Amino acid sequence: MRRRRGRSAGEVFGTSLADILTTALGCVVLLFLVAVTRIKTTLTEEQAAHATTQEQLVAQEAGRQRAEVLQQVERGKRSALEQAVIDARAQATALEAERARLAAALAALQGQRAADQEALTATRDRMAGLEAAARDAMRALDPHTAAPVDAMLVIDGTRSMADSLDATRRNLGAAVAALRVVSPTARVGVVVFRDRLEAPGLRLQEHPLTNDAAALQGFLAGIEATSTAVDKDRPEWLCGGLAAAEKAAWRPNAIRLMIAVTDAAAQSAGARPCLAVANQFRKAGGRLSVMSTRPTGYGTNGAVTKDYDRTVLPQHERIAAAGGGTHVGLAEADALLIEVLESAFRSRTQDPLGKLRKMIETPLGPLPSELAPVELGPADPGPAAPAPAGTPAIPPPTEAPAPEEDVLDTVPRDDE
Repeated sequence: MRRRRGRSAGEVFGTSLADILTTALGCVVLLFLVAVTRIKTTLTEEQAAHATTQEQLVAQEAGRQRAEVLQQVERGKRSALEQAVIDARAQATALEAERARLAAALAALQGQRAADQEALTATRDRMAGLEAAARDAMRALDPHTAAPVDAMLVIDGTRSMADSLDATRRNLGAAVAALRVVSPTARVGVVVFRDRLEAPGLRLQEHPLTNDAAALQGFLAGIEATSTAVDKDRPEWLCGGLAAAEKAAWRPNAIRLMIAVTDAAAQSAGARPCLAVANQFRKAGGRLSVMSTRPTGYGTNGAVTKDYDRTVLPQHERIAAAGGGTHVGLAEADALLIEVLESAFRSRTQDPLGKLRKMIETPLGPLPSELAPVELGPADPGPAAPAPAGTPAIPPPTEAPAPEEDVLDTVPRDDE
């Protein structure tokens, strides 16, 4: 009983192993077929999807190619537009340059016109100045309108000056008469000086400014060329004589002349007081001249000659320069008359005639006809660059009327 109930080695749950294997193999085959079917379906779907993708890629490539063509067309159009803009800017730059050139030419015309006006104004001013200077010179030369002359003669009265004093006495009347031809109201005064150590009545002898020639002659008739024993050196008190003459009663509107006549140096060291008087006199409007007469023994006495050349003449020249006058060296005794007249004439004419001469000798500026012309012709812009294809044509600028005439009409003409 037990053996019948038992199962064979190949049975499982009442089923034989072969059945199981057959069933399993069937299941495997079934599964394989299902898988193959599934795979085939998947492959078919993938192939369909791949084909769709391939079509999409082809379509995309075609679209990309179309887009590239469109981009190339757009780039061409944009390049053409950019070139058109560049050309338009070049034309605008050329127009601006031409406008600037015309503006510069117009400014040059206006400047030339202003220069013409300035030249004409300068010419008119010069003519007016010449006329005024000529009138001043005529007034200065006309005895009836000229400033009066006051002249003080400062004469060395020491013994060595006897010839000069004699010549002064002889020529004084003629000098006053000739001076009154130049200035009808001329006045003459005299200061005679000697050594500073002399007594006051001999140290200085003075006659005030006067138009009485007879009184001057009488004064000079009483003057003697002399010195006392206290005068032991060659220098004399020239600075005292100049100081006394500088204090004379000068007329405010008169031409002031001071003429010193001596053959000796000043007693003061370096003639400093003389230079101070000369400077002060010049600043007050006067002119001081010095005549260095030839001393006795000049050329024969070595000491006299050396002192005169190295000390007297340089000192007198400095004094005359400080006084704004002239210096005459080695003057003859009769030269005083000439120096008085020349000093009076120089003083009356030096300023007005010098001003007139300076104006005449000043070169003229450029006349209007000598100014360089201004060119207004159009500048050559050169050949215009051709516009690219497809670029809209830019209309040429409208020509405005030239403004030169309108602007220049605002400048006053010479006859207005």
